[in-house]
Amino acid sequence: MTMPNNAPASAVSTRAASLAPSTFNADRREVEVTASSGADVRRVGMRPDATWGAWKERLDVAGVDLSRFTGASVLRDHRPSTDAVVGSVLSARKAGGELRAMLTFDTTDAGELAFQQVQQGSIRQVSLGYFVQEWAAGPSDDIAEPLFIARRWQPVEISIVAIGADPAARTRSAEGTTMSTQTTPAPAPQHQPAPATESRAELLDHILSRATCAQLALPPDMVQRAAADPTMTIQRFNTLVIDHVAAQPSNQRNINPHIQMFDSYDDPVTTRAFMAEALAARLAPGLVKPGERAREYMGCSAMGMIGELMAARGEAVNRLNQKELLKRVHTTSDFPLLLEAAANKVLLAQYAAAAPTYRLWAARRGFNDFKPAKFLRVGDFPSLKPMAEAGELKYGTMSENRETVSAKEYASGIILSRQTLVNDDLGALGDYAMMIGVRTAADENRMVYGLLNSNPTLADGKALFHAAHGNLAAGAAINVESIGKAVALLRKQKSLDDIPLNLAPRFLVVGPDGELAGRQLLAAIVANQSSAVNPWAGLMELVVDANIEGTAWHLFADPSLCPSIVFGYVGDAEGPQILTEADFDTQAVKVRASIDFGYGAIDHRGAVKNPGAPSS
Repeated sequence: MTMPNNAPASAVSTRAASLAPSTFNADRREVEVTASSGADVRRVGMRPDATWGAWKERLDVAGVDLSRFTGASVLRDHRPSTDAVVGSVLSARKAGGELRAMLTFDTTDAGELAFQQVQQGSIRQVSLGYFVQEWAAGPSDDIAEPLFIARRWQPVEISIVAIGADPAARTRSAEGTTMSTQTTPAPAPQHQPAPATESRAELLDHILSRATCAQLALPPDMVQRAAADPTMTIQRFNTLVIDHVAAQPSNQRNINPHIQMFDSYDDPVTTRAFMAEALAARLAPGLVKPGERAREYMGCSAMGMIGELMAARGEAVNRLNQKELLKRVHTTSDFPLLLEAAANKVLLAQYAAAAPTYRLWAARRGFNDFKPAKFLRVGDFPSLKPMAEAGELKYGTMSENRETVSAKEYASGIILSRQTLVNDDLGALGDYAMMIGVRTAADENRMVYGLLNSNPTLADGKALFHAAHGNLAAGAAINVESIGKAVALLRKQKSLDDIPLNLAPRFLVVGPDGELAGRQLLAAIVANQSSAVNPWAGLMELVVDANIEGTAWHLFADPSLCPSIVFGYVGDAEGPQILTEADFDTQAVKVRASIDFGYGAIDHRGAVKNPGAPSS
């Protein structure tokens, strides 16, 4: 039976094999490894058939795709970072039912350390990172732990590790025997016929794979001569390739391709991230969609996830004993961090969906901290002046009476009791996270509109909307004439250095009582005479919000051109954040939600207010 290609376990996996000390060549800094022996490896989690439990995995070496393996990085412990790169994969081949690879070590500090450890024999294991494209159910009488075979798979990296998971893999020696403690390389055979275990087809396939590797840049004549030489062997061809690369100028070498980023089954931190995604999808199925790897944990309880993480960290724990698991929760940071990550995913998804309307006409700015911050206004930069030949540039200064805006922290919290954790009843956490997302967006909206309604006083001692600012119209209902007067006020605004800004209206902001008039004003009308033409149709975007009081209405220019009110978050961390911690005394988990938010008025010129009047 062939498994579906989208089976959860088709994410990048890892398994270990063994280094081959006796094939170590100190002069060339290379060693041959058995990357995979095809042995069965036990897994626990989501199976390829989407069921949950223990299972055995087998890699079919015959189905391996080596297109991304040659030239791939050799890492330390599957860490996907540049400082973890210790070398590269020079070549790879299938032989004797195994996947074998020739590795080279860099001369960097990390590469040199790995080189010495392999040479001394203190590290003998490697672990393969790979994708699986096609699974098949294998023959097995063990119902509890069924066998699944990776029929088509693709290795993308290989790591040196201390402990491997492939018990059937054997180290490679120059003579094809098992592990040896020999560290002095045996002399490479020169111009000897290919050994019986190495067919001509394997040799040509190996040469072709090296020839098509862009990182090696092998010259065509070198490849042709090697293919035509009846005495050529894979080992000898590898030597030619190494010598060719070594002869290239250092600035032209490109043995190491870019770092392949992947998710390892062996990394508890990465696993916890996928568990959090799965938990978030359970808490808010309509908001959070789990990725392929996260779906492995959809059927696992939160306490079961903690048991898996403890086991992954090498801790002895009875994952079936809920009482023991609950007790152990307070000795590890995994559980509160798992809840924290899951709740944040739910919260931010709901927060983004809430979309408060003030963000349309207010301008977003960054806050470095909670200290008063000053923001530039139109005209703070001096206007351009004509320059005489060899003339001296006159520099202006920034205005010191700019408005200041400060961010503040807003917070709330709940406690998840011991009973909730024992019953795995985390729905309250999901509901809380969603409510916090909605409530935070609503609170931001309320605060910013509250500022708008209060008509705050600016640094010049006058209100934001004031006759002296030329942005406060006489009270009138929304109609063609009143909008025309408001647009004229906006157009006539001038910069600090008295330059006309000619601002165009972008938003008409009204409350519920002004919605009907606003929609009628902005609607397109097919007129049969010029006097019935609607000059404002489609010119502005209507924003309706229940926080606008009575029949008052506003016109706003594009906030990116001339902002009147700004908002932002400390450190640019948009939206609320959830933090969790375990309470040792009560065995509960405290959940705290907070947001670092700032808002304020900085300039009067980008907005016009009309107090409004009841429509007739």
